[in-house]
Amino acid sequence: WYSNNPWTGISPVSVAWTVDTHGVLQYIKTHLMKS
Repeated sequence: WYSNNPWTGISPVSVAWTVDTHGVLQYIKTHLMKS
């Protein structure tokens, strides 16, 4: 299934950082909108 996996070649750490950063940015936007 690796050949059909779009995440092949991308390290889990990079994926984790990308997701975490996106989540943090969304949180900041929501926090700023509320305040």
